[in-house]
Amino acid sequence: MCIKCDGYSDEEIMRGIDLAIRVEGFFVQGVAEDPDTPGGWSYTIGLTDFDLPELVVMDLPLSVSVGLLTSVAARLITGHELAVVASDLDCALGPIHLDHLDRDLILVWLEYYAEMRADCLPSRAQFLQLVPGPTHRCSCGDVAITDLSRSC
Repeated sequence: MCIKCDGYSDEEIMRGIDLAIRVEGFFVQGVAEDPDTPGGWSYTIGLTDFDLPELVVMDLPLSVSVGLLTSVAARLITGHELAVVASDLDCALGPIHLDHLDRDLILVWLEYYAEMRADCLPSRAQFLQLVPGPTHRCSCGDVAITDLSRSC
């Protein structure tokens, strides 16, 4: 699941992300030790180019979080309103405390805009947490969703 672990260079990874953004309008980056269990996170790269907030989903298996963000982002870039899309997909929106953005939460986003888009580095970007409702979570109910609105 880790393309860097499969031998791709940092440059190849960035070019792949750039191609996805140019074709689809966005890319979803997933981060997890085990992609099949809760505990990782996923976030969008590229929504900033549409003057939209980038979105972060915490603590779901990557297949769920990547699918959710892909669905939301695809609707947003075609003009749907974020609050309506989130509600339709059983999600809430929450702020992200700046402390989290100074850490590794959005590392690939930072690298992408610094390396591939340095000529148009966003002077201001907004990040929001997309908090999944019960329909997206494990039926056991044991997984708490990390609240990014609080300081680290």
